[in-house]
Amino acid sequence: MEIKHQFSGKTGKFYIQKEGIVGAEMNYFKVDENTINIHHTEVKEQFRGIGLGFLLLEAAVKYARENNLKIIPTCSYAEKLIQKNENFHDILN
Repeated sequence: MEIKHQFSGKTGKFYIQKEGIVGAEMNYFKVDENTINIHHTEVKEQFRGIGLGFLLLEAAVKYARENNLKIIPTCSYAEKLIQKNENFHDILN
């Protein structure tokens, strides 16, 4: 399963296409040169329960680490997962 990343200006998203549609996406915006804010995660109903949201968060964390960014998770889903997973705490702002 391929996770795609799209960034334009100050906004971006990670997304997964399944069956020809965007099945899941995680949206963010750039707060400043060193910080992104994950503000929305959505998984289409027919694709829920198979871990797509977590895969998107892993991609966002990997992107943050590779680009020396910190994350502010205002999306309740992203915030909950980051808090529960100690391996993600290094990217918190």
